[in-house]
Amino acid sequence: PERFRVMGIFGLDKPEGRALLADWPSSGFIGVRLTFPPYRKVSWLQDGTADWFWPEANRLALPVMIWAPQQLDAISRIAGAHPKIRFIVDHMNLFVEDKGETVARAVDALLPLAQHPKIAIKVSALPAHSSQPYPFRDMHRHIERVVTSFGAERTLWGTDLTRKACSYREAITMFTEELPFLQPAQLEQIMGDSATRWIG
Repeated sequence: PERFRVMGIFGLDKPEGRALLADWPSSGFIGVRLTFPPYRKVSWLQDGTADWFWPEANRLALPVMIWAPQQLDAISRIAGAHPKIRFIVDHMNLFVEDKGETVARAVDALLPLAQHPKIAIKVSALPAHSSQPYPFRDMHRHIERVVTSFGAERTLWGTDLTRKACSYREAITMFTEELPFLQPAQLEQIMGDSATRWIG
């Protein structure tokens, strides 16, 4: 328990959600993960479903992992209005089908979020967006741009092994052995220190 932590997947539309959040300190979770897929007919970020959550998460200063492809304006607006929430944007906010120039455009749109000091980026699931074999070199420039904009202190490594684009070892060595632009101190932050500090 001193090394294992859980970010709970939270049902914003479920009536028990408010009670669960009110009792969050004793829930066993240390934060929340929310997904707002672009294929949902009306996004919960737009139709009011999520509106009740942000003030409460702000009051609790919760870490919130968020995945909301094509909805960066909403993330920026929410982060600006709720400065105590420590946001972590999952998978560089890429949609599952993004590859090639679609990734480049998504990263272009992502970088302005760096203006918000309480937004970090999870550089995870990237092998699944690559058009190349290991070490997925077409992803390297995107990682470098994120680190340059957000700093290593707001860049968090991750895998998303559920998509099985590579082995766990390759997900690690892609960063530890294949990204020469990262200094050793930056690598330490990205591979664990940033998550420990950001999530707690």
